[in-house]
Amino acid sequence: MKLFQYKKVNKNVGGYFNSTIGKSLNTSNPLRDNDRDGVINMHDCQPNNPFKKEVLPWEVAKKKLLSKDKYLYHKTEFHTAKHIIKTNKLKAGAGGHFSMSEDYNPNVIYKEYNNPTVLVLEKRKLKGVKKIDYNKLHEHSDIKFKSEKEWIIKSQPAKKAVKGIILNETTRIRKLNPDEPGMSRTIIASQPTRYVTGKDIQRVKFKG
Repeated sequence: MKLFQYKKVNKNVGGYFNSTIGKSLNTSNPLRDNDRDGVINMHDCQPNNPFKKEVLPWEVAKKKLLSKDKYLYHKTEFHTAKHIIKTNKLKAGAGGHFSMSEDYNPNVIYKEYNNPTVLVLEKRKLKGVKKIDYNKLHEHSDIKFKSEKEWIIKSQPAKKAVKGIILNETTRIRKLNPDEPGMSRTIIASQPTRYVTGKDIQRVKFKG
């Protein structure tokens, strides 16, 4: 008689168990990534628990995140995004404001990123946030491109507003839209791969 094996989740301990032999799957190697979420075992609070996900594939996460009514997005470097969250501060730039976009993957004119990462911010938790009126550019002389769909705020704490980060770990060639400035009409654009929340923001490694 062939023994049938299957896996079940023991919710008391939050891990996968092999019901046939009654032993937990191998978690002894701290450098492995058992649940394949991009966080190695030693940094994953529940390395075998599929219901405790702080790192999600973008294709899974984007269904809940792509809402102009709820979220705004700030594109920056991976280490800068982590620093913003760690120091709990959305710091204003040279123009006296912190800028965001309605687009989850904006083409930020004249900027290139080595490890492009996007902060996901809850709009309702941003005090005094306002949408740029591109017909009144004299008010914000450093903001020039309508295609970036920018919103702005002054410096304030980041903790309550930051929902998570989007890691852009792959690239693709795309054509610029007619309203996007640039000498070349074809660019290499970074693409979202994973969405990270919670403590894993400080633990996850950029794969690009």
